[in-house]
Amino acid sequence: MKLLNNLIKKIIPSFCLIVFALLMIVFRSVPVGHIWNGYTVLYIPSQINDAVVAAALEKSQILDYASLNNQDLPASPAIMMENTLEFAMLKINTALNNSDYLKARKNYFYDSTGQYRLYYIPDDYKNNLDECIHILAKSNIPAGIDSSVSYPWLLPVFCLLAAVFFTFFTKDKIFFISSAVIPVLYIFCNPFYASGLSVIILLLVLFFASNVWKRKNASLLILRQIIIPISIVLSLVSAFSSSLLSGVFYIVTLASVFCTIFLYDEIVNFLDTKRHFSFVYIRPAKMLSIFGTNRNKKFIMPVTVGIAALILLYFAFNSSALINNKNTKMLIPGAAEKQSEKLPNLEDYYAWNWNVITSPYKSLNKSYNSDYVVFPRYVEDEQGIISEENSIIYFNDDFKQSLLSEIDNFNFNSIEGILKEQGESFKCGYVSTGAYHVTIFSVIIMLICFAMLLFIYFSVMIKKGGRK
Repeated sequence: MKLLNNLIKKIIPSFCLIVFALLMIVFRSVPVGHIWNGYTVLYIPSQINDAVVAAALEKSQILDYASLNNQDLPASPAIMMENTLEFAMLKINTALNNSDYLKARKNYFYDSTGQYRLYYIPDDYKNNLDECIHILAKSNIPAGIDSSVSYPWLLPVFCLLAAVFFTFFTKDKIFFISSAVIPVLYIFCNPFYASGLSVIILLLVLFFASNVWKRKNASLLILRQIIIPISIVLSLVSAFSSSLLSGVFYIVTLASVFCTIFLYDEIVNFLDTKRHFSFVYIRPAKMLSIFGTNRNKKFIMPVTVGIAALILLYFAFNSSALINNKNTKMLIPGAAEKQSEKLPNLEDYYAWNWNVITSPYKSLNKSYNSDYVVFPRYVEDEQGIISEENSIIYFNDDFKQSLLSEIDNFNFNSIEGILKEQGESFKCGYVSTGAYHVTIFSVIIMLICFAMLLFIYFSVMIKKGGRK
């Protein structure tokens, strides 16, 4: 029974660590990509003739793209047959320009001011875009693309350097290295500026813990250092300020650290039982410095603050690069937290098709608010024209799913097809052509984290440390 308990104590934390690490890798969240999943947006001044742009795209071997000029009516191919009643009614309504959906649909092909026309280029042709822009530039036509964000390699590298630095000065290197692995993995999978500061703070706390962990009342000493619990809470808030997913995985990181420390203690205790004698530490944790030695204070906090400052400078440099780009003020349709009223979504597409299909069977003398329409059927026999069994069409999930499937049968590159590729939860609004955005709240939290590290630094400078 005792053996079983020991195995459980080792197997469960080990299993949790493996699962946590795999989850972080599989569901990593990195600021890479364009505003649209699978597409790059090319923007051209609206006054430029579309034929000139089409010729440049063709010359660049970009043959498949979505533009305003190549859009057609987004109706089912069965409805688009010229001998159908639905097609006749659709042509009449289109000629009268009565469709709000078709009008709003055009907004996807302009920026918020209407000064630029937009072309959606599949990522299969992303290597051809530079040539296209060069061809247009030869004709004195300014063109550009929505800026994509590359992986910020320096951010996890800064955190990795901090971990290596702490390892050099810590008293218990095995404790620190083992507990720092998951936090470093976390920042490689979630390379956001606020998350980087969260990891720096966590590594500093782990460094403090590593210097007193084997001593009596080590846990109590760490908890009594009020700045340490505050640091953990603030680092958690900082991680959540990056994104919800980043915050959730920071909680997973903290849980992984606890599992690692638990395993470390179990392994150390197990090895002690196998030795002929065990070391006994005489001095309790309260008699030691959490910096390891008083000499370490001269290096630890200045370097920690310096690395945190580098992260802030890295953020400021990248942000200023976006701010100094004159096109970052351009707002184009893209993924947003809230759906813009000016931009229709797939629900509007379903509603438009519903009206197209059912309008021939609705009386003009009354309004219809129901989610079904009855189709009367008439046949001619010896007694004249008689009514047959009525058929009913419902505006329900099956109807919407059939329309969603019909998008793939369109003979043109539709904006509906692009919306479909973005996923069901996609919301579209006007966003900056800079693809990575840091909220004001996240900036404030980063500054608070840095201020807290400065507070620890100055506290160390004016306060006596523990005994060696």
